Amino acid sequence: MKNTTASPDRNRGDRMIAEARQQAAELSPHEAPSSCTGENAFLNIAAPDFFGPHDLPGYQIIREIHRGGQGVVYHGVQLATKRDVAIKVLHGTAPGAAASDRLRREIDILRNLNHPGLVPILDAAVVGGRLCLVMPYISGRPVDEYARDAALPMPELLSLFTRICDAVQAVHLRGVMHRDLKPGNILVDDDGVPHVLDFGLARHTSSEDAPPGLTRTGQFVGSLPYSSPEQAEGRRDLDLRTDVYSLGVVLYQLLTDVLPHDTSGSMREVLDRLSGGTPVAPRTLRKDLDDDVSVIVLKCLACEPQRRYQSAGELADDLRRFLFGRPIQARPDSFGYVARKFIRRHRAAVVLTTVVLLGGLAGGVGLVQLQSSRRQTREALRMISDNLEVFSWVWSYQDSASAVGRLEVLSRELDALEIDDARQAFDLHTRLRAACLRFARYDLASRHGRLAYEAAVRAAGPVSIEAAKALGSCAIDHPEEAVDFARRMMETAQALGDPEMIADSHGTLGGVYRHRREYEQAKAHFLAGIEVLRSASGVPPINLAHHLKNAAEFFSDDLGKYEDADRMQREALDLAIRVCGSDDEWVAHYLHSYAVLLRKMDRLEEAETLARQALDIREKEYPPNAYYAYYRYVSQTNLGAILTRQGRFDEAQPLLLDAYALFQGPDDINLRICHAEIAGFIADLYERWDEQSPGRGYAEQAAEWRERQKNQAALPVVETPPPEDDSGF
Repeated sequence: MKNTTASPDRNRGDRMIAEARQQAAELSPHEAPSSCTGENAFLNIAAPDFFGPHDLPGYQIIREIHRGGQGVVYHGVQLATKRDVAIKVLHGTAPGAAASDRLRREIDILRNLNHPGLVPILDAAVVGGRLCLVMPYISGRPVDEYARDAALPMPELLSLFTRICDAVQAVHLRGVMHRDLKPGNILVDDDGVPHVLDFGLARHTSSEDAPPGLTRTGQFVGSLPYSSPEQAEGRRDLDLRTDVYSLGVVLYQLLTDVLPHDTSGSMREVLDRLSGGTPVAPRTLRKDLDDDVSVIVLKCLACEPQRRYQSAGELADDLRRFLFGRPIQARPDSFGYVARKFIRRHRAAVVLTTVVLLGGLAGGVGLVQLQSSRRQTREALRMISDNLEVFSWVWSYQDSASAVGRLEVLSRELDALEIDDARQAFDLHTRLRAACLRFARYDLASRHGRLAYEAAVRAAGPVSIEAAKALGSCAIDHPEEAVDFARRMMETAQALGDPEMIADSHGTLGGVYRHRREYEQAKAHFLAGIEVLRSASGVPPINLAHHLKNAAEFFSDDLGKYEDADRMQREALDLAIRVCGSDDEWVAHYLHSYAVLLRKMDRLEEAETLARQALDIREKEYPPNAYYAYYRYVSQTNLGAILTRQGRFDEAQPLLLDAYALFQGPDDINLRICHAEIAGFIADLYERWDEQSPGRGYAEQAAEWRERQKNQAALPVVETPPPEDDSGF
């Protein structure tokens, strides 16, 4: 067969999963790895100088894909399975045993991993002294080319990148670091699935896995533009955080089309730049970028490994927090940290500047006072922001009176400040509104919701995503004006032409009409929102999952259309698992909601399975008395109700009694309704138990709990916003 070399365009379109494109032929012709599976594993077969269609037994070679100084990559077919494969054949002149060790490590790493974002080695053979590796064929493009050509919207780009992080995390969980992450080693196939390639430089973090002859101290390995400072210095004490830095560089480039650091010039100059400080914030280069995304990227690119995410999994988690609209874990560098870094780098200049400033202090009192006033404002805003962060993640419901008191103080402090930055004002009012809702201060929440809308208009104009989101909040906070606010939200979304915001507007209108018991209009809007998302391109699947779940709960609870609800819930759960994985806290919302539906449909075995999965996730995520611990007790109550229906009373009793005792929240109508519902489930437990075992006092206990349910439900009802998602049974 005549050798043909694919054109550059063909190479880009059909890049193989040629795992060791740079390391491809660093294998001794007399050595081969000893651990690989496959029917032709390391058969020593005589071979001609170049490969013909049938020179590798069990495979047919179709065409040459890539030829380099170290090896050749072919597109082939595995005859037994008719599967397309990539076949890498190393030249017979490859050097050295150290390279052989590297390739052996690559094979061992991939052989023990199973993840859709990683590409396994299927087979290996030695043909005429040359090693041949067989891997699945992937027609894909480097992630930077794919993202640029597809013009991915921001949510879709970040969702794609989280899946890249998931693949790297699968390697990190085995204690393996890749050490050469870059766009060229991340291919995205025709279905939009990313694949992490080229483990030729990968190694375990344990020292015993790093033989002295393989990577010497001071010897740089990797791709310099994507290397961490410690990797560029040739240090051997690398760990998983060097990959986090490389992922940060890739994400920076995907967002801005430039690299964070200039890597031209001498090695010393490059190292100085890498270790010299934080690169330009991505948001400075791309004004439409959210501040949180910029902060996440800069956390990855911290010079000190301890300041980065500690694994690719932590990075993926924070990106998902952003995509789901929740507070991220990363925080911008404090002024003190930045100042210390600056002083260390410019000590002499700082000393000189300090002397000059001290000499001119007497003439600068007015300027200092002005700067002091601005500094006090900035410090006050920072303290308010820090306090709101506490309310978002740490604060417990055990001291609600104190919490409400702090919210009132924060509200007064925020009102007293003149905030020049409208976006900052929008952020703070939005977060304070959320905290007030959690502690049933609906009056404060509604006021800060309106102030958030005013700040959004000042920051981005009346026709903006921020304004539309704020109008949606106002629709929830003001039941008497809800329809008007929701319609204004829809008008804003339609003017923007944003399908996600249009769908959210339909969802808000659906919720408003559901709350007003105008079910036909609610149904029309719920279904319209789903249809908008189905017909739009580039919408994150989790958004569709959220709308499906909300519509399913409406169809089952208000319309009694369980079969329709079942289809929606199943699709929503499948989408959530596909995006987040099966054990993510966000997936627990979908597991719980579907389990409630299945319980109502008397499909109790299925309901129990999903309810236990939801409770397992929530027990790990939410310790007792922590924020959102009520989620675990909601799931615990649902499981207890399912076991009651199955006649497993001994198992159900402690679950339900503990849930009633431990279920906490702000002392408002929503908490009372939840307590009333749990009391009803406990009464049902004892009534069924009495039918099975009469005369044991269960009837009296049932009557007591029915009375408690009645008293809770009869408490005065005040008009409040709908309860938070997933608070029902």
